[in-house]
Amino acid sequence: AAADLLEPYRARLGEIPDAPDAYAQVLRAYTGALGRLGTFSYELALEAVKAAERAGDGPAVARGLANLAVQTLQRGNQLVGTMLLEQTVVFAREVHNLPIEGHALATLSATRYGEGLVQSLDDARNAVEVTARAGNLDAASLARVALAGVQWAVGEWDQLGAPDQWDLHADDESQAHAVA
Repeated sequence: AAADLLEPYRARLGEIPDAPDAYAQVLRAYTGALGRLGTFSYELALEAVKAAERAGDGPAVARGLANLAVQTLQRGNQLVGTMLLEQTVVFAREVHNLPIEGHALATLSATRYGEGLVQSLDDARNAVEVTARAGNLDAASLARVALAGVQWAVGEWDQLGAPDQWDLHADDESQAHAVA
């Protein structure tokens, strides 16, 4: 319902060249609503990055790059998606967006899991460290689950601990219990 309410504003503001801030804010709300519905498109993710860039909103550019990277990975473009995630980490760090930096690191860890466990483990450890500083439960939970998966794969079973002590988001609990 929120996406339906925002669509006319998104369409109208997209046609007004002197309203980059308003357009970027409406587009962010619109893509957020669509993302929760599972109908977020690659094209819309790219438009959100461009709008945030025009508005000079660095944290929103980082968030948009992360969304675009995930969309690219979901379409089976592993190399380009991984490169986008790497740049998301760099850019998020530059604009001090710790939740997005940590989320991108955790996603990188999962992306690299099949390619090299050493790099995957390093990404996951960095994700846990960054998200702890960010204080964002969603990003921290994703990072902890990524780290647990890689630690299990490399045989660091003693370092896993009990999932009940990890302060996880409800969506991540089942994955953590499966690993532990």
